[in-house]
Amino acid sequence: MLYPRFLEKNDIIGITAPSQGVGDHLESFKKSIKTLEEYGYKIKETASVRNKGMVSTTGEKRSQELDEVITDKNVKMIICASGGDFLLDMLPTINWKNIKQNPKWIMGYSDPTALLYITTTKLDIATIYGCNAGSFDQTNLHECLKNNLKILSGNILTQKSFDLYQKNNNLLKKYTPDDLRIVIDKKCAEWLNNPKMCVFLKPHVLFGDKFERYLHEDVVLPKRTLKDISYAELDVAIEAEKRKNESS
Repeated sequence: MLYPRFLEKNDIIGITAPSQGVGDHLESFKKSIKTLEEYGYKIKETASVRNKGMVSTTGEKRSQELDEVITDKNVKMIICASGGDFLLDMLPTINWKNIKQNPKWIMGYSDPTALLYITTTKLDIATIYGCNAGSFDQTNLHECLKNNLKILSGNILTQKSFDLYQKNNNLLKKYTPDDLRIVIDKKCAEWLNNPKMCVFLKPHVLFGDKFERYLHEDVVLPKRTLKDISYAELDVAIEAEKRKNESS
């Protein structure tokens, strides 16, 4: 496996947005960029990084902007701007040959995982499953963020667990795993084929403040024929029936 060159002071980090842009969180993104600059790095952003919305721009344009920082010899590393849901739109138009010929660290997590996964498993180039570019916005960086920045410079640390510092979700103290499955099944059946609602099929939505309501609400679906039912819905229904039979 090929390990790209690690960063040195005054190196340029290229930031591109293969999924969402940061327009809805611009102030925190600016703080994060300031942190990277304080650590001695220079920043180059592609055109769509600060756009708003579910995607920064079209899939083809995102591929072009990724290629821009991949082929720029002055850019020594690439950090994805943000997570999201629709990186897959750009996969068919990515110039994988250029990534292979210009190996450099690519870092991100969540939706950008697909980009990292293919780069590592298909091109045999190591990537960093680490923070997106907007993550370094804390006034006093948590140790995990400091460690991430150390890794960029080649200081390979032994990773360890940290004390919890985000809100702890205690759903399983009150509800059973079957309750969680019921909510997943209900909302998948209701939202999966709705383009406006399917984007909310995420853990923080399903298991958030409205979990109790989701659990007990009656889901009324429009009448549809068999041809209107997706394979994903069939999979959900089959799994639900299996669990029902196993528990009976």
